[in-house]
Amino acid sequence: MLVHSGFSTKRYSGIISAIKREDLVKELGKEVALFDLKDAAYIGIDFNELAKWKKKFLGELKKI
Repeated sequence: MLVHSGFSTKRYSGIISAIKREDLVKELGKEVALFDLKDAAYIGIDFNELAKWKKKFLGELKKI
C-alpha cells in the first residue's frame, strides 16, 4: 500500500517532529527494508520498479 499511497517523506518528517517521535522514522525504515522484492507482482508493480522505489524511499528516510 505504501508504494501506491503517494506517501510524502517531507510531510511525514513534519508530523514526526510535531509529535516528537523521531524513533518512528527508523521503525518505518526497518519495515520498508523488510519488503520482499518477490512480492512485487502481488502489489501490482514490476520487480525492478519496486527495487528502485525501495532504494529511493529508504534514501529519503535517511535524510529526515
